[in-house]
Amino acid sequence: NKCVKLSDLNLSGNQIQNIDKKTFNKCENLTCLDISRNQIQNLHQDTFRNLFHLKYLFINNNKVHSVDIDFFEKLSLLKEIDF
Repeated sequence: NKCVKLSDLNLSGNQIQNIDKKTFNKCENLTCLDISRNQIQNLHQDTFRNLFHLKYLFINNNKVHSVDIDFFEKLSLLKEIDF
């Protein structure tokens, strides 16, 4: 899987409506993920489960209204989130 080598992934502004909970499973080296400016309504608790190196996460300008309180618990290196 070529996603393993990715460190930055920008999927912003693509009218994405759903992200499967396994979408980023093989992307454990991501440090920056931008899924902003889409149509995402729900994010499964396991969506970012394997993103141990993630530092920057941009989810703003979607239709997500809430997430579970422990949603970001495994993202211990997270420095910035734009929700």
